[in-house]
Amino acid sequence: MNSVETQAFARVGLLGNPSDIYGGKGISCTIDKGVKLSMRESSELVLKSDYGGVEKNNTHYNGKHDLVKACINYLGFQNKQFEVEYNSDIPRESGLAGSTAIIIATIRAFQKKFNVMLSKNDVAEIAMHLENFELGIACGPQDRYIISHQGIAFMDFTGKEFLKKDDPFARVEKLDVKEVPFFIACSGLPKKSSLVHNDLRNRFLRGEGWVKDEMDKVAGLCIEGKDALLDSDWKKFGSLMNKNFGFRKKHFNVNETDLEIVKTALEEGALGAKFAGSGGAVAVLFDNENAFNVLSEKFYCFKPKIIL
Repeated sequence: MNSVETQAFARVGLLGNPSDIYGGKGISCTIDKGVKLSMRESSELVLKSDYGGVEKNNTHYNGKHDLVKACINYLGFQNKQFEVEYNSDIPRESGLAGSTAIIIATIRAFQKKFNVMLSKNDVAEIAMHLENFELGIACGPQDRYIISHQGIAFMDFTGKEFLKKDDPFARVEKLDVKEVPFFIACSGLPKKSSLVHNDLRNRFLRGEGWVKDEMDKVAGLCIEGKDALLDSDWKKFGSLMNKNFGFRKKHFNVNETDLEIVKTALEEGALGAKFAGSGGAVAVLFDNENAFNVLSEKFYCFKPKIIL
């Protein structure tokens, strides 16, 4: 096979995050922004992207193409010669899981080109291993599982609160929902998930049991949320999103710009608003155009489609 083409899509956390890092639950979906990657025959190893430039014959981590290099190193293809080119239209460091999309698009290319047999759960776990242990990027299972499985899903991460390599697979329940009336508003302020989560995570690991108790409350929102989603009860689902954001505001630092987006959205009649991930992108549930029109005047907003 001379050339293969793969894709992986951005993730929006609709409910439950960040309880996934604590053995919680999540409802997430993939959307129509993502990574396109091609892998083709070459006389040398070539890595290139629209923002990382071109690099040849190097799999050492140096801040350039490290996500792709981690896949090469973990899967044992350091001595193979090929060219990888990838581009993304996911806003960078916006909490939409752009890094994970690059990793999974790369793994999918190796699967196709070299007949690497992996289940969707295997792909999710490898992606999480690469970010946490190979690259030292603190992350949880939600992004990796929903991007690997695609669509919209209810996910249960029981038993994964310590993020060990031998943890059980998450339980993924794909939901028969094709559309959700939401849009994304981006503050333009980049966020690194590790910096957002480190303090609370460290307190949990030190044995402060209240952290798990609070996260279990957030996870519980997903039980009600699944039914509301399947019934298209947007008012109920929006109220759960607002409760989720209330937890976030209580236990994490939220900058004024992100708060402004949420506050403005609700003032303009949105049903719910919460971070799509670590911050920088807010998911807004709406039943009229007011919030979208007002926020679009100041922020980058778009109405995504769910990729099934």
